[in-house]
Order: sequence, then structure tokens, then C-alpha cells
Amino acid sequence: MADGDLQHELEQFYYREAELLDSRRLYEWLELFTDDCKYSVGSRLQTDTGAVEKPDAARVIFHAHDDKQFLTLRVKRLDTGFAHVEEPPSFTRRIVGNVQIENENRQGGACAVSANIMIVQFRDSIPTVFAGRRQDELHKLDGAWRIRARTVILDYVNLPRVISILF
Repeated sequence: MADGDLQHELEQFYYREAELLDSRRLYEWLELFTDDCKYSVGSRLQTDTGAVEKPDAARVIFHAHDDKQFLTLRVKRLDTGFAHVEEPPSFTRRIVGNVQIENENRQGGACAVSANIMIVQFRDSIPTVFAGRRQDELHKLDGAWRIRARTVILDYVNLPRVISILF
């Protein structure tokens, strides 16, 4: 596959993922992850003095280190109505951009991909904006891309609210 074709394919994968999350098709979203996946979400502890794409781990606090089982529990909880912070559910709109293929293993069907994300969450008519960068390890299984590892670093020192959405 030519580099432009792979770039387009991965961008379409991310756009589909954003649509699944924004339309709350969370069980379909879970299918995008491998069974042995790792999913981490953190935020910066302090502002960086320069444009740092990969912040030092000492300057990040992690709010989630999940595996597929825990991600599934999060989705089930959102589906039951017992996640009171999401009753009624928020409305979200995700924008994914600056998708970059960092590393590619064509024989192994794997890619390291980074992307910027911006999510606007509307809760009680009040918008909250989350912005950050994702680092993903993608694997092609049975002809479809799957997320084997995702690390999200949000660009906030202090989060504006409780995180009740998925990234």
C-alpha cells in the first residue's frame, strides 16, 4: 500500500471511531480494541516551556490505566444509567487531526500513529473543551485496524471537570 493510501485509511479509521463515540455506539467502539489492549489517559502536571510533543512522564498524572476488561466495565456502567454524571448523557463532538504515522511495520501489520484530538462536551448546555494528543499502536487483524495501545495526554494542568467521556 502506498504511503498516501495508508494515511487515508488510518484517517478514515479515526473519523469512524470519533463518530462511534459521538453517537454513543460504545460497544461498537470497544470492538476497535484488541483483547490485550492498554488504554491510558493522563494530563500535564505543569505547563511546558516549549512545544513538547512527548511530555516527560514526570510531568504527567495518569487518570486511567485500563485494559479491555476495564474499558468494557466503563462502557457497561455508562449504559446502565448508574454513571450519574452522565445522566442524561452528554453530547460530544470530536475532531481528530494531524494524524501522523510514526512507525510502520508492513510485514507485521502494525503502525505507531499519533493524532491531535479536540473534544467538546456539552453538559447542561455548558461546553467543556478537552484537547490533547494520542499515541496509538495499531494492528491489522483479519483485514481491519485494531487499537492495541492508546496513550492520551490532555493539555491541561487542572482538568475543567470530572472526566466522564472516552478518548
